Amino acid sequence: MFSAYAELCNNKLKGEVVLAGQETLTARAGSLRKLARLEQDKHQPWPIFWTCHEQARLIGPTALLVDGRKLACQEAMFNYHFRGDLGFYKIRWSKPVQLEGEWTSILSCWGLSGNYYHWMLDNLPRLALLNRLPAKTRIIVQPTLKPFQIDSLRMLGVEDKVRPLREQHLLVERFFFSAPTAMTGCPNPYAVRFLRERLLPHADANGPTYEKIFIRRQGRTRGILNEAEVMAFVQERGWAIVDPESLSLAQQINLFQNARAVCGAHGAGFTNLLWCKPAVVAIELLADNYLNGCYESLADCVSANHRFLVMPGDPDQRSVIDLKQLAALLPK
Repeated sequence: MFSAYAELCNNKLKGEVVLAGQETLTARAGSLRKLARLEQDKHQPWPIFWTCHEQARLIGPTALLVDGRKLACQEAMFNYHFRGDLGFYKIRWSKPVQLEGEWTSILSCWGLSGNYYHWMLDNLPRLALLNRLPAKTRIIVQPTLKPFQIDSLRMLGVEDKVRPLREQHLLVERFFFSAPTAMTGCPNPYAVRFLRERLLPHADANGPTYEKIFIRRQGRTRGILNEAEVMAFVQERGWAIVDPESLSLAQQINLFQNARAVCGAHGAGFTNLLWCKPAVVAIELLADNYLNGCYESLADCVSANHRFLVMPGDPDQRSVIDLKQLAALLPK
């Protein structure tokens, strides 16, 4: 591997260091980040930078940047998470497809799944540097985009600059590597400010609004085993049951920026804390065999009041929620 940041600092690459270090979010004693033991509060300083590469080689489904020595860019693989990047294992290369002109990429190994969280926090913030690149710079994205991804690109005004990646080997005339703005799972104020400034104005004011939102989680894992009981419990207390995936991005932005409280099982729906006002109460329900403090970090970035409840989990990280303990966390 090679470090694009180190080579930029040593004047071996052209580019710009926008921020050598970011604001640090301190994890409190007893916080979910501490309990999760993923060291989500320790990935600092994390620089914001871009570098320019002539005749750049991009490999695999993540368009992994490879230099003339056939070394992979470590920042493109979230540093020591390189083993999770499929491009790192690309041994046999097909004949390259030539791309003329200026290009950048927002692809990442986690973003390939189309997950709402990873698209919003890992991929999109890399476009914050687009105004520092040549005006004609185009953007490489994953082969298939979901409606919320298309909507977000439209809101940013770049939908006409996007090119889906369908090859496994590109040779790009001039490539601008815009580095991920944080370790995955570690939301940072820089990215959150960018997303709020650029996307909040696109909220659909005609969409549904509720003061108290219970997020219904879809999927086989990390759910609530007594979900029907929990939903009936919160509905009796004035909470609306919402499936964010059934709403457009503009409707989700509007819904959450008008909420006073949010509750649900740990999942991508909590990414919508991005749009919430300060002091919103965010109650996260987790199984004890799947702890992750990413949404606690996101809550801190928007000055939300994050609370959490951990219950024993089954093999699929699902849990039975104790209603008395939940009631103690609900806002009056």
